[in-house]
This record gives sequence, C-alpha cells and structure tokens, in this order.
Amino acid sequence: MDLFQRWGFDWKHWYRGDRGEYWLFAQLALLAALVVVPRWPIPIAADWIVWRWAIALPFLLIGAGLAIAGLRFLGDSLTPLPAPHAESTLVQAGIYAWIRHPLYSGLMIGSIGWAIALWSLSQAAIAFALILVLIGKARVEERWLRDRYSDYADYQSRVRAFIPGLI
Repeated sequence: MDLFQRWGFDWKHWYRGDRGEYWLFAQLALLAALVVVPRWPIPIAADWIVWRWAIALPFLLIGAGLAIAGLRFLGDSLTPLPAPHAESTLVQAGIYAWIRHPLYSGLMIGSIGWAIALWSLSQAAIAFALILVLIGKARVEERWLRDRYSDYADYQSRVRAFIPGLI
C-alpha cells in the first residue's frame, strides 16, 4: 500500500472531496503562493531589514517548532487530509496535550513570520487567506474526529485549538 492510500486518498474519486481534498488543495496552493507570488513591499520602514528579520525570526522558529513537534507526536496517525485515515488513533500526548492542531498553528505562525520577513502586502494577504483556510480545515476535521472518537469532545473542551489558553 502506498503512502497516499494509507493517508486515505482515493485516486479514482478525489474530485468528490469526500475526505476534505479541497481543503488540502487550497492549503497547498496558498503555501506555494506564499513563496512564488512576487512581493508587494510595504513602503513604511522598507529599509529596516535587520529589524524585520529580528521580528520575523521568532515567528518562523516557533512555527517550525510547532510543526515539527506535531509531526513527531502524530506519528502513524498523520494524514494531510482533514478526515482521519483507517489506522489513525486520537493523539493527546506531547504537544497535543497543549494544542489540538500544532501543525496548523505552526503553518499560521510561520506564514505570518514570512510576511513580516519579506515586509510584503501580497504575502500578508496570502498568509491571512492561509489562516482562514486552516481554521476552516480544522473545523471540518474536528467534525470527523468527534464522529470517530468518543472522547474527542472531552479533549476538545480541555485543549485549545491553536494557541494554548486563547483559541
């Protein structure tokens, strides 16, 4: 069985979006756009490159750290689709004891850092759109998780989605 099948991709019927494929495609398109869309520089403080990177670097490092921790603890339950795959289990250990969606949080925080580093309105707009897509994807994912795991509602009530103690 190849990795895509294990993740739950159905190559014959992906276009139906039954497992949240469109959310994944939107996420991937926005991540690519974040890198390839030309900068639209913000004219204010455009020459403060050292300060921009000094502000952006913590966002980038925290974002990467959250994503790496999420990948590490998710293990075999990982799927890029919002629908859990057949062999997945509910992970509540490690970073998942603090945040329900550390991968999404990492992408959100990292994209903000990237927009700050480039000091670009176009990257800021794309980062904002990515955040909206990830919030939507998380909501869809959580419906599937509540249906699949009887203890998910309790986990959801105890652990914040994206930022511990806030949201």
